[in-house]
Amino acid sequence: MKKKKFNDQWSIYDLDLLSFERILKKASLGLGQTLFLLDTEGNFLTAPPPDRPPFCKYVLDHREGSFRCRESMYKGHKRVMEEGKSSIFSCHAGMVKVTAPVWVDNRIVAVLNGCTSQILDDKSPFPQEKFRHTVQDLAIPKKTLEGIHPVSKEEVSKTMELLVAMANLIAETSAENLRTLQQIDEATRHIKRQNEKLIALYDLNQILQSPLSLDEKLFVILTSLTASQGFGFNRAMLLLLSENMTQLEGKMGVGPSTQEEALSAKKNRSAKNERSLFDKIRKQEIRIEAGSSSFDELTRSFSLPTREKKIFPVAALFEKGPVIVRNQGEQKIRVHPDLRTILGNTASFVAIPLVENETPIGVIIADNRFSRKKIEKDTLQMLSIFSNQAATAISNSKLYSILQEKIFQLAESNRQLHRAHTRLMQMERFSIMGTVAAGVAHEIKNPLNAIVIYLELLKKELEKETPEKERIAEKLNVVEQEIERLSDMTTEFLSYSNTAQLVTTPIDIRILLNQVSRFISYQAKEKNVTIRKEFSRSTPEIAVSHKQMKQVFLNIILNAIQAMPKGGELRISTKMAKDRKGFIRIIFFDTGLGISKETMAHIFEPFYTTRKGGTGLGLSFVEKVIKDHGGEVSIESARGEGTRVNLLLPLRSPRAGPAGPKGRKA
Repeated sequence: MKKKKFNDQWSIYDLDLLSFERILKKASLGLGQTLFLLDTEGNFLTAPPPDRPPFCKYVLDHREGSFRCRESMYKGHKRVMEEGKSSIFSCHAGMVKVTAPVWVDNRIVAVLNGCTSQILDDKSPFPQEKFRHTVQDLAIPKKTLEGIHPVSKEEVSKTMELLVAMANLIAETSAENLRTLQQIDEATRHIKRQNEKLIALYDLNQILQSPLSLDEKLFVILTSLTASQGFGFNRAMLLLLSENMTQLEGKMGVGPSTQEEALSAKKNRSAKNERSLFDKIRKQEIRIEAGSSSFDELTRSFSLPTREKKIFPVAALFEKGPVIVRNQGEQKIRVHPDLRTILGNTASFVAIPLVENETPIGVIIADNRFSRKKIEKDTLQMLSIFSNQAATAISNSKLYSILQEKIFQLAESNRQLHRAHTRLMQMERFSIMGTVAAGVAHEIKNPLNAIVIYLELLKKELEKETPEKERIAEKLNVVEQEIERLSDMTTEFLSYSNTAQLVTTPIDIRILLNQVSRFISYQAKEKNVTIRKEFSRSTPEIAVSHKQMKQVFLNIILNAIQAMPKGGELRISTKMAKDRKGFIRIIFFDTGLGISKETMAHIFEPFYTTRKGGTGLGLSFVEKVIKDHGGEVSIESARGEGTRVNLLLPLRSPRAGPAGPKGRKA
């Protein structure tokens, strides 16, 4: 089917016409007819079957006969389009012709045609006269006329019933395909909306990890709900529990209070630069102004005792997740009068509980009072993830200020990670982005959790009357180690995703292999691993990036040493590739534990690792660099049989020429 834009008018061309063509071909053989589809303009949608009766074939092969046949076909087509019903008539040669319209959604989308090599006997002399004139004018041989005989209109009616049934079948198939196309369009739009929300959650997470004040974080959280790049609500308000947990107090509101304010805000948004809202927040182009709107003022004036447990918004504190609250109609839920006054005549709103470590800390209220857009239930799952992020950010706001300098370093690392992530998306690797995002989140989560836990312990230690310096120093040391771990991981990720232009210089590849072997020799000796080199005597120079290729060899050799915990042998060989002219082959073969089939299936996937403490980027980096040089990499292995890594490199890099003496391109 052809891809259609949303709201484009659907047509018969959207269907798999080749399938209809095959069906009509088989039906033609069974009925002894020539069956085909025409569009509403009279153009062929399906080709007539090649195996036609001798009479039809002779007439169509004749120039004059073909012209008359087409003229007759157009007349019949015009009649069907005007009358909108099936018909039986004789063609220019007196032969039986039947037509049936294909109706879909109260309109004709195609016309089904059937032609036979039998004379129509409709009790009039015209079919016989047409036949005689055609035989005489076209000089049709007698042998070609064998088997042609008159058939009554009643006999043809049975064929007409079958033809109409086929037209109805095509119509039903077309309608079903139309519904499928519409469902696909709707599913695509739904996935797009979900992806936009996921991106908003990712951006929100990046910003909330920055050293922001509490008010700044509240503003970012609410803006994520109201921004078109986020969840797109008309407005949102945030309520937090007081320190003694007896009051639920309004802290901030974002959005308009009246229809006029909503229209004005929409007009301003369309006039402004459409650059990402989150980028503007990061660059402090959007500043927070307390009491900047009447809705914000109303929110800050709101306060409610928590003993009102069955009335919203307090009731939301005891919900397991976001809920849609009806503010009008028969199913109206109890809402506090003050909140009802602030929200006005909104039909419904979503209440999002903020819970940290199973302890409620506040509630977010969001609605679509002015757009009247329905709040979909499938949004609740995304809002649940959002609420976890928001609750964690609010709870940790004070903890971030304890080590502001360290947190700034972490935020900078995350921004670099975000830029690397963006560059990676610009490359042709969209198929692995889900794995990359999951890997980054998994790798960052553990050190972040450790930092948060030790900061909380540090806070409790500082709250003591006589805090112990040794314990404080110990906890600060753990925090510093975790941040360094994040920094190292970010550096390795950036190395993997670097898209800088490749600069190469010619070199004897054996020189690089010898340098890396000497560098790693001490570590190999400690692990009782023998490195044996089997280099060919004559090896031409190849153009490579020395730095990147050294890292490739280092990654492969380190993997081999780690695969031989009880010692073993690593053989490194170089030779010209006999099966690939202009290529050199480098082979690393170890006698280690080998790799299982399950692991081999994911061997080059970023962040996939079976080694404790590994990042899973080593072999991904190897594959990327070798491909950047125009080469190929493959791995052969099995459990208990060692591993063979094959590198195939061209003698001259296809992406960059050899560099001059100072590393510049020649």
